[in-house]
Amino acid sequence: MKTMFKKTLVAAALAGFGFSAFAAQVDGTAVNISKQGSVATPELTAGAFTVTPEAAYAIGDTVVINFTGGLKTAPITITSDGANAVTLGRTGLTATAATYRVTQVIGNGAAHGDFVFGGADAFEFTTATVIALGSVKATYAAFLGNTSSTLDTPVVYDTDEDLTSTSIFTVRDQFVAAITSANRFNGILDVGADREKFTGAVDTDVLTIGLTDRSGDTGAVAKGNTTFKVNGDFSWVGVVADAVTVACSGAAVGTPTVTASSLTFTCNAASNSAVLTLDIDQAGDPVAVSPTTFTVDTTHAYGAGSLLAQSTLAAGEWTVNGSNITVPYMVYGTLGEKTFSQVINLTNTGVQTGTIYADVWATDAAGKSVKVLTNQKLGTSYPKATAKLAGPLKDAMAAAATPFVNGTVAIRLITDVEEAGVSVYSAYVDNTTSERAIVNNDSPVTQK
Repeated sequence: MKTMFKKTLVAAALAGFGFSAFAAQVDGTAVNISKQGSVATPELTAGAFTVTPEAAYAIGDTVVINFTGGLKTAPITITSDGANAVTLGRTGLTATAATYRVTQVIGNGAAHGDFVFGGADAFEFTTATVIALGSVKATYAAFLGNTSSTLDTPVVYDTDEDLTSTSIFTVRDQFVAAITSANRFNGILDVGADREKFTGAVDTDVLTIGLTDRSGDTGAVAKGNTTFKVNGDFSWVGVVADAVTVACSGAAVGTPTVTASSLTFTCNAASNSAVLTLDIDQAGDPVAVSPTTFTVDTTHAYGAGSLLAQSTLAAGEWTVNGSNITVPYMVYGTLGEKTFSQVINLTNTGVQTGTIYADVWATDAAGKSVKVLTNQKLGTSYPKATAKLAGPLKDAMAAAATPFVNGTVAIRLITDVEEAGVSVYSAYVDNTTSERAIVNNDSPVTQK
């Protein structure tokens, strides 16, 4: 007797009930479906699955196989392969169920063998429905005669154990890009090297992206090129060929393109991985590099010009071993009927001297973050001194390529000195009433 039978028999005995512990068991393996390739196929054939009856069936008993959805056709009749074989005749068919009646039982007893639903006796499903559902499951049920009294039902007290169901289809993207935590960018910008190197005098940082083509899935389609758009702060890049190296396991297609906020490159269809190396030690006139968070948007080409845009992947970050303080909200110029001025004071209680830089973001009419200033030098932080930054910041924003005068911004202040010795006081002031609104920031001593 099967392990399942033993479990249910013991469970019933322990509970002290007189229930039969016999139970039909369903076994099968889901067919993996390529979401991209199968859309052109009207129908999908389910993989083989077996039903092992464990009770004695009689002519007139009812069998129902329920499905999550999408059922199109089912075998008219099917006979089990046991010594006391049972023949089922189909009496009903919907998108979610095939209903059968026992029409013949050979011999006596419960050694009915297995019903094998597969091959000529396979179920057919509508592809569009299967893809829309994402997965399909089959569940077996039997009833005495044409009543609602269950037959061959397990007595199971472990609710995690599903004896009468099996997965039929699993729909999944055929092409997948992935980045493990160990393969993400993780450079620490060194303020001692003016943020032109990482700590340890290292110039480079590496990102590795894995690519999977599930070409063995049903309906698989031919893979094309894969394009990666790496999002982050790339304003430091001078000569692209000096800063960016791409290695695809197959071959790179074209050359990388870089903007202030993204880097894009392409690998050919034969590639199953891509390695991106960034070198911040720019020849000629290197610049200080800002901390940034990286993400990757991946687009897979396949078939005859189709594209799969994958969900954004986390690709790591560059941090800094100096002071990095964010003022999340600051008001400038005229807002409504009021005009405001600012107080932004950076205090250095340490013993180092370092340059103060600012990154500033505004929000456009569509609610999108827009960079106003990048790595803007505001002045110098001296030991045991306070630098007043409101004026230099206001002047720099007014002189930016896209001037900013009125509205609200977020400010990041980076100082090339040890973090522990730096704090920022931030506030804005109503010029008419002199009322001051203090803005909490994330410096070690947050102003309340």
